[in-house]
This record gives sequence, structure tokens and C-alpha cells, in this order.
Amino acid sequence: MAHLSRWLSGQRLEPIELSAKQIERFLRHRRRAGYTCWLSPRGLEPILKYLRDLGVVAPEETPCITATAIDTVVERYLQYVREERAVTETTANFYERIARAFLGRSGELAGLNAANVTSYVLQESRVCSVGSAKLKVSALRSLLRYLYMHDDIAIDLAASVPSVAGWRLTASPKALRPDEVRQLLGGCDRRTHVGRRACAVVLLMVRLGLRAGEVAALELDDIDWSGGELLIRGKGNQRDLPGPRQSVDDLLVSHRRA
Repeated sequence: MAHLSRWLSGQRLEPIELSAKQIERFLRHRRRAGYTCWLSPRGLEPILKYLRDLGVVAPEETPCITATAIDTVVERYLQYVREERAVTETTANFYERIARAFLGRSGELAGLNAANVTSYVLQESRVCSVGSAKLKVSALRSLLRYLYMHDDIAIDLAASVPSVAGWRLTASPKALRPDEVRQLLGGCDRRTHVGRRACAVVLLMVRLGLRAGEVAALELDDIDWSGGELLIRGKGNQRDLPGPRQSVDDLLVSHRRA
């Protein structure tokens, strides 16, 4: 919104003059400026709706802003990863951001080549961590495989995606030492509901190796108190029933105290 405001001021335009033609001019300017997000008319819809509700922008034109060719491809790709690959909604949203950023920066599908792929990966690798860059590279390969399989591009560019340099054991260990775990648990005030809940959360992650999101998704019906089992909703909507019994017993004790 700030960028749009500056652009309108620089063009000596009033908000009421923000027509579909002017919106497309702004989006071209935004792409040339190197932005990687909100590069399509659809990306501006929340801002435009807000401004129209205030009455400072003209009502939506008829026909309304149509989706670009890239929008159409991205929507097809999202349907594919949701239905065929059964990814979670969080993962699908991440894939969408990468797809729009890459395709919006590269322009037309017909012009995609290995140089576009390498340039994008190098740019992203400079501004994010190794772990984040690896996730973006994985999402980019998924997109390029899809585009090739569905004849959106003539060459399989997935193989041209460079790997992100990152080796095991080169970073500081991520695991906590036993004394650190005890100290962490000791910081949970079990005399309170919040403290007992925090203690149960830490025990689940330490004893069972659960991700934070998996713990947060747990519901009471997912806990088999008598059988000592937990129903875990993992990646790709997979469901697992992990042991060991001791960890579930610890959770049960915390629950009973609550």
C-alpha cells in the first residue's frame, strides 16, 4: 500500500483515477523495481477493496480485473499440489508464494530458461538462511516439474535448479543437553494451568521428537489415555500413533493435575 501511494504521488494521480490500466502500469513498475510479492492484479484486490469501501477509488470496472496467464497457471499448480500431492494448506501457501515470486520476476512462461532459474536462486540465497533457501529450492523444483509435465514449458528446467550449499555438522548443534532440558522443565510453574500445559508441550517435543505444529494441532480426542497412544497429524496429512508409553503417561499426569 505504501508503494502504491508513492507511485500515485509520483505520477500525479488521484486515487479515484486508479483504473485497471493504471493498476497494470503500477504492476509493471513494481516488477521492474525488483519486488517479488504482490505482482498481479489479484494481489492488489485486498487493497483496492479497502479503498473502494472508503469511497476513494472508483467502483470496480466491468469487466473486472481478469487473471493473468501466470495467475491461471499458479491456480492450476495449487490445485495439483493440494489434490495430487496432498500437502498441507501451510505448504500450499508457501508453494504459491514461491511460484508467484519466480514467475512474476521471470515474466512470460515461454521465455523461461536455465538462466532465469539460476538468477532467482542466487538472489534468494543472498537474503535468507540456508534452511530457508533449501525450502525455496525444493518448492521451485516442484513448480518446474509441474510446468514441464503439463506442457507449460518445453524443457524440464527442474534439473537446472542449483543445490544450496549446506553440510551437516557445520552449524551449532540444535539439540538441547539433558541439563538444559531439566532447566527448561524447571521453568514451568506446574502450580498453574499454563505451567502444566507448557510442561506437557515440552515433554512431547523432547520425548517424542514432535514438531511444534504437531503439538499445537493435538486435540483431547487424539489422546488414548488408556492405551497410551497419541494421534499425530504430520506432514501431508499423515497420521501416526507413536509410543513410548512413558511420554504419554507424563502428559496424563499433567492433565490430571490440571
